[in-house]
Amino acid sequence: MKIDGKWVAGIVLPVVAALISIVVLGGFFDSDSYKSGYMDALSRKQKMAGDLTIAAAGASVVIAAVPDDSTTPIAQEIANIASKLVLVTVVIMFEKLLVSIAGFTVFRVLVPIVCALFLLGHLFRKRTFAQIAFRLLIFALCLVFVVPLSLFIDEVMDKRLGTTQMITQAMEAGEEVETEEATECENKSLLSQASSFLGGIGDSIRMIPEQAQHMLTSFMNGVAVMILTVCVTPVVSVLLLYLTAKMLFNLTVIPSYLPVLYERKGFPDDEPKQKSGIRK
Repeated sequence: MKIDGKWVAGIVLPVVAALISIVVLGGFFDSDSYKSGYMDALSRKQKMAGDLTIAAAGASVVIAAVPDDSTTPIAQEIANIASKLVLVTVVIMFEKLLVSIAGFTVFRVLVPIVCALFLLGHLFRKRTFAQIAFRLLIFALCLVFVVPLSLFIDEVMDKRLGTTQMITQAMEAGEEVETEEATECENKSLLSQASSFLGGIGDSIRMIPEQAQHMLTSFMNGVAVMILTVCVTPVVSVLLLYLTAKMLFNLTVIPSYLPVLYERKGFPDDEPKQKSGIRK
């Protein structure tokens, strides 16, 4: 009895691929040495978002205490901008979670499922299994590479546009507002500090509206950069990965080079179309 090499390959290849994914790739992408670099980068972003929130909140309080009411709307705008940084912190925490579980989930769960679907499609000659497997594979690859790609894009943007410098300038603008008041109150008692905070902070600073507007612009730029680098770049990364996969694999159909698994007798799904004379 002659053994069909393609039929055997269609059984062996998914099994070998699943073992390699679980043992080799799963061990590498789930290791602390791989995840530590990305976790450190995300921790730096989280600290930067926290510092910017504190600076914006402090600057808002100081500007609002100026006797001239012309700076009150600006103080309110800065407070509203600071509240948007909560979203940035939530996204960073989600990215940390994604980095911590992506290696195990993708290479030790999803990729073996993909291999099992390919094997089932080969054994039962069902095109549907292969189509589901390809879409699940693309989802798995996006899951594991979206954060590294977004951090790479952030690094490129920082080198070209100086995004980190914009955030630093925003934090420095908020710190400068509080420096004079902090210097004046550092030797006072807690009661004296509270009294100064409630009644004399505006007289000591004498901030003019133009300075407050400059500070508002700095905080707007800083928060915009944080939202861009933390919230927008992951979405762009997913789109880039999906479009790249679509160009390479043509997701609307099974790729033409796959049929090492399916060339034996074709798909039963295609037989009604072939009998009825329908052409794709």
